[in-house]
Amino acid sequence: MTARQKILIVDDRKENLFALRQVLGDVDAEFVEATSGNEALAATLDNDFAVAILDVQMPEMTGYELAEYLRGDKKSEAMPIIFLSAAYADEQHVFKGYESGGVDYIAKPYPPLILISKLKVFLEIDRNRRELARHRDHLETLVAERTAELTKTIGELGTAEERLRIILDSLDAVVSVVDMETYELLFMNKCGREIWGDYAGRKCWEILQAGQSGPCPFCTNDRLLAADGTPTGVYAWEFQNTTNNHWYDCRDQAIPWHDGRLVRIEIATDISRRKEAEEEIRKAKEEWERTFDAIGDIVTIQDANHHILLGNRKAYEEFGLQPGELVGKFCYELFHGGTTPCDKCPAVLAARDMTIHNAEIVNKEQKRIFSVSASPLRGPDGRLLNIVYIARDITEMKSLERQLRHAQKMEAIGTLAGGIAHDFNNILSPVLGYAEIIAEGAPADSDLAGYCQQILNAGMRARDLVKQILTFSRETEQEFKPIQLHLVVKEVLKLLRSSMPSTIEIKHKVDTLALVTADPTMVHQIVMNLCTNAYYAMRETGGTLAVCLEEVELDADDYITELDLRSGRYLRLEISDSGCGMPREIQDRIFEPYFTTKAQGEGTGLGLSLVHGIVTKLGGHITVYSEPGKGATFHVYLPKYEGEKGRAEALATAVSLPRGHEHILIVDDEKMIAKIMQTTLESLGYRVTSCVDSRQALEQFEARPESFDLVLSDVTMPVLTGVELARRILLLRPELPIILCTGFSAIINEEKAKSLGIRRLLKKPVPRCDLAMALREELDRTQG
Repeated sequence: MTARQKILIVDDRKENLFALRQVLGDVDAEFVEATSGNEALAATLDNDFAVAILDVQMPEMTGYELAEYLRGDKKSEAMPIIFLSAAYADEQHVFKGYESGGVDYIAKPYPPLILISKLKVFLEIDRNRRELARHRDHLETLVAERTAELTKTIGELGTAEERLRIILDSLDAVVSVVDMETYELLFMNKCGREIWGDYAGRKCWEILQAGQSGPCPFCTNDRLLAADGTPTGVYAWEFQNTTNNHWYDCRDQAIPWHDGRLVRIEIATDISRRKEAEEEIRKAKEEWERTFDAIGDIVTIQDANHHILLGNRKAYEEFGLQPGELVGKFCYELFHGGTTPCDKCPAVLAARDMTIHNAEIVNKEQKRIFSVSASPLRGPDGRLLNIVYIARDITEMKSLERQLRHAQKMEAIGTLAGGIAHDFNNILSPVLGYAEIIAEGAPADSDLAGYCQQILNAGMRARDLVKQILTFSRETEQEFKPIQLHLVVKEVLKLLRSSMPSTIEIKHKVDTLALVTADPTMVHQIVMNLCTNAYYAMRETGGTLAVCLEEVELDADDYITELDLRSGRYLRLEISDSGCGMPREIQDRIFEPYFTTKAQGEGTGLGLSLVHGIVTKLGGHITVYSEPGKGATFHVYLPKYEGEKGRAEALATAVSLPRGHEHILIVDDEKMIAKIMQTTLESLGYRVTSCVDSRQALEQFEARPESFDLVLSDVTMPVLTGVELARRILLLRPELPIILCTGFSAIINEEKAKSLGIRRLLKKPVPRCDLAMALREELDRTQG
C-alpha cells in the first residue's frame, strides 16, 4: 500500500499553523507542523516530505536559513519549498527566497485556490518522483540481479537486457542515455522513440532539440560531475523542449555505462498540463487584478480589525497614495479621519452579523461624503475571513439633492402664491373699486377724498405686492423698464427711519444716478427685505444699518465665475449691519423658502428667498458674508442699464374716463366683484347685465346673442370657466369682443387668450381707469 504523502508546515505562530490547516483542508496529504527551524530539521530525520511550506520571519532561524539547511541535506535537497510571508512581499525578499532554494514565494493575503493548486502540482510531481524512484530502485535491483546472473552465464545477458528494455519502455516518461563526451544518444525508451523517432548514431542535440548546431547552452553535463570528475547525484530542472514545445520535469544523473564510461541518464516527465494549469492560474490572477483595478468605485479588502489588506487603483487615486501605502492602514483613517470606527460602521456591523451593510460616511476635513457598502467574506467553515469595503464619492450627488429640494420648495411656494394671489386680488377688487367711486363723488379738497386716496395707494401697493409674489414664484411676468435705483433706495430708507428705534443709526451713501432695468416694486422689495433683516439682527442691542449704492466694473479678474455673472458694469447695493451675525451653516440656508431664525410669529422665512428670486430674475447675483458677533453684509449686483439716458416721466396726465352706452354682460362668481363692476360701468353710461353664475350667463346670451356688445368675465368659476364660456359664446358670435379678468390663473395667459379669440386678459384688481380704457378700445375697434 502506498504511504500517504507528507507536507511540512513551519511557522512560529500556532494560530498561523491552524489557519493554514483550515485553508488546506481539502488537500489529500498528511501535515507535519513545526514552530521553529530546529524542530523542522528534526522532523526531516523521521519523515520524507513531498513539499515544505515555510514562514519567512521566525526567531532563532529564518525561513531562508532553514531552506539552505534543507537544500544541504541529501535527504531533503530535492524537496520543493514554498515561502509564505505577510510582511515581505517586495522583489528583494522574493529573489532571496528563490536564492535560498525556494520554488515559489507567496505573499499574504493570497487566494487559497492558488496555494492549493500549487500544492497539488508539487504533490503530483512528488508522486511521479517516488514512482520513478521506485521504478529506478526496481530497475537497479533488476540490473543488480542481472549483473549477478551475468557473472554466472553470459548467455542470459540478452534476456536481462530485454527485460530491462521492457521495464524502461513501460515508463510514462522519456528515459535517455547520452555519452557525456561525444553527446551520442546511446539509448532512448519507447516513450522517447514515439516522440523523436530513430536515434541510432545521432547526437542528442540533433534529435532532442531544434535549431542546434552544437551542444545545447543549457546542457546539464557540468552540473552532474564534481571537480574531481565524480558524479554529484541527481540534478532536477525544468525546460520547454524546442521541438514539441512541451514542458518537462527532468532528473539528470551521471552513471557508469556497461563499458565503464560515464553517461548521462535523464528521466523527463511531461508536465505540460501542470504548466498550462499554472499559466491559467497566472492569467486568472492578472485578469482578476485588472478587473479589480477597473472598478470605478473605491474598493478595499480588510481584515476583521479593519486593516486594509488590498486596495484597487481608484482607492489609491482618491486618497493620493502610492501603490502599497494603503496596506495596513485602518479604513476609518481614510474615510472620516478618525481613530476609531464611526458610529454604526457598516464594516463593524458586517463582521458582527455576517450580512451586507450600507451607510453614508462624512470626511469633514476633505468635505466629502461617501456611500459605503461592507460585505463579509466567509471561509470554508463559515467564519469571517475578510471584509469587502466599497465606497463611492457622492458629494456632488448630495449637492444636487439639496438643489432639488430647494427647487421643490420654490415650486411649492409658487403654487401657494398662485392660490393666495387669486383670493387676495378678488378681495382687493371691491376695495379699490368702491374707493374710486367714493373718491370721484367727494370734493377734491375734502378729507374724504384724501382718505380714499390713501385707500387707493395702499390697495395698489398690495396689488403690486401680489404681483411681486407671483413674479418670485414665476407664475407671472413683470414689465421691466429703466429706473433710477437710488430713488427707490431713498424711498425705502425714508419709510424705515420712521419705524426703526433711535438705537439703530442709518447711514447711506449713494454715489450713482445710473439706471437698471427692473420693476420699481421688485427693487423696493429687495431693499425693504434686506433692511428689515438687518433691523431684526440689531433690534435688541442697537447698532448701525449701512446702505451703499455704487457703480462697479467686473472683468475676468474679478469674481465672475463665483458670482455667476458676465463681465461688464453693474450697480452694487451693499446693505450691512452690526448685529449678532450668523454661523456658516445658517448662511448656507438663508435663501431657502420657509427657513428662518426668528421666533414663532415673527417671520415666515420667505423674505430672503423672495429677494434671491427677484435678483436672479433681474440677471443679477446676491452674496452674504457674516461671522458670529460681527454682523452681516449683503451685496446685490444688478446689471447697469446701458440704453439712452433720461429721466422717466414722473407725473401722469389727468384725463377724463371714456364713456359709452353699449350693453355689457358681466360674469363673476364673486357677488361683490360683479356688483362693483356693474356700478363702475353704469357710472360711465353703459347698460349692464350682471351674472354670478356662468351657466346662467350663457343661457341669457344664447337667448339674446345680438343684444350684447361686449362680455367681461372672470376666468376661475365653478362648472363653466371663463375660458369655456368664451369659447361657447364665440361659436355664436365670433366677432364679439370678450375680455377676461383673473386674480391668477394657471390655465390661461395673454398668448393663449388671443389664440382663442379673446381680446384681452386683465389682471385683478383692475383700476377703474384701466377698465374704462380697455372697454372703450375694444368696442371702438369692433365698431370700426
